[in-house]
Amino acid sequence: EIGPHFTPAPPPICISLLDIAHCAGASYELAFFALLEKRISALIDAGADNLRLSSLQLCVKHLRGTKTWTRACDALREEIVCFVREKLIVATDRARLDCSLR
Repeated sequence: EIGPHFTPAPPPICISLLDIAHCAGASYELAFFALLEKRISALIDAGADNLRLSSLQLCVKHLRGTKTWTRACDALREEIVCFVREKLIVATDRARLDCSLR
């Protein structure tokens, strides 16, 4: 009985942070953040309401140019998480926007 009233949500749009980091180049954090901001803004402007950002750990290691996790990696990971949160808060005026970061 609820079938006719149920509309499934579209699948999340997936963004690989590692792909963005590769486009920015190793150790180019400023370019990475600029590209990430462009990608998020473009998706929000297009009406996306469910984003999934993946490969956070691999992205951080690539940007730091290291194979092992360090305290500097912790700091950059936190910076990326805060950056994404800020962009989502500022860029959207919708009632709902889901985002996961893995």
